Amino acid sequence: VLLSVTVCNATTLKVYVAPFNAIGAVKNKEESKVLLQALLTAKLSDGTILPVNSSVDADVTAQGTFVVIGNQYSLDIVLLNKDNKALSRRVASGISDAPSYFNILDSVVKELKTDLSRVPVQDNKPKERNNQIGIVKPQNEKNTQGDVIYSKSEMNGSNKVLIPRMVGEYSLIRNVEPLDLMLLADMKTIKLVNVKNNFIVSNAQLDVGSQIINIDYLTTESKSTNILVSYVRMSKVYTAIYKFDGKTLIRMKDQEPYYSRVFTPHGNERKLLVQEQGAADTPYYGPVYTANLINNKIVKGSEFPLPAGITIYEFNQFKGMDNTSFTVAYDNNGYLSVFDNALKSVWKSSEKFGKSQLSYQIYDLNYLNQTGKEYRTYFVNQRVLVTKNQMIIVGYNDPSLSFGDMRSYKKGTVYGFKWNGESLEEVWHTVPTQNYMPDFEYDDESASLYQLQRTQGEGLFQSQAGTSTVLIKKVE
Repeated sequence: VLLSVTVCNATTLKVYVAPFNAIGAVKNKEESKVLLQALLTAKLSDGTILPVNSSVDADVTAQGTFVVIGNQYSLDIVLLNKDNKALSRRVASGISDAPSYFNILDSVVKELKTDLSRVPVQDNKPKERNNQIGIVKPQNEKNTQGDVIYSKSEMNGSNKVLIPRMVGEYSLIRNVEPLDLMLLADMKTIKLVNVKNNFIVSNAQLDVGSQIINIDYLTTESKSTNILVSYVRMSKVYTAIYKFDGKTLIRMKDQEPYYSRVFTPHGNERKLLVQEQGAADTPYYGPVYTANLINNKIVKGSEFPLPAGITIYEFNQFKGMDNTSFTVAYDNNGYLSVFDNALKSVWKSSEKFGKSQLSYQIYDLNYLNQTGKEYRTYFVNQRVLVTKNQMIIVGYNDPSLSFGDMRSYKKGTVYGFKWNGESLEEVWHTVPTQNYMPDFEYDDESASLYQLQRTQGEGLFQSQAGTSTVLIKKVE
């Protein structure tokens, strides 16, 4: 199906073929994703089509999905332009116990080449690169409609935007306010980056097989800055504590079996919370507790009252117009709920928020007996933020795939809400990002919103896995 046609001169077109999605009974899924990507790249390459290793550098990105259910298969390939808008879509399907990737791709390649021949080629000037952390600076820092936060009624066009591009598929971002540093994490690595010049100040790496699920910072009474990293390794939950001495991250003794989180109730003082690891089918055990960091150790305090079923990463607190405290939290399905001071539900959203691709796995023998799978997969919701003026900030990712333990999102939006006494009322939201938004952060002092974006997944020609960007926007 050809969705748009523009005739252009025969000029070299830069095309990026993204790793395929492999769904259902596809054999050797990870190998199949790369093999399909490599084959399609090779079949599309000719004198007028040049393969590139990044969607950022491409005129067109090809995204493919291969599904096998029983002996039936389906191939779906979409061509996207630089604005992430679909140019064309080609589909092939059939019945085979052992489908040949060569033959399946051949059935759509001719049509895809015809579609690509109609795509106009833009003359893109080379982007300036910063070798310190692989940043691509924007060619033009003048704001456009897609760069700013806008209210329901009018655009706000006075905001500055920074767009660092970094090698790595980052999942989490935090702003370490006292030090003017940005904390980033991927699966097993954390990095402290100077916000002003985007230089890496220090980094640290966890052991092989680790999966980071949360990062935070906490300043103790001695004014030392501590980085807390919650991670899962071999089905056990730990919190790694790092001291930052101004130059280097120094790892202290890991704490188990705690999930940890630092949050700001009512947008004020930062507090440390912990929750213990539970059984494989109920990963969070018991209530959430306040805690303190004493001599590089987590010391559990009193129970933190929460509505039933709410876990450590899913809530925050704000004050209403009469200074009454409310709890705002996600339920199991992603709906946003507000609870009064007695922990009684008083409002629930009609839309889902907070979903992400960040997940971890826990070994479960009972699950193996029931499903044939050794590990249960758990997804971690994005945080709910509350500012000093009681603005509630949440994220939303537009899903492109939700199938069993697989999730995929195509673009993200951040929303700002205020409590009007009866419900959460939208005050502003961002223009949707061009890619999946793993996380976001808000700096109250500078009124800046940080949006982490996944611009490219693991690619065939990448020496390292994927790239990410951070958009920094003013909220006025």
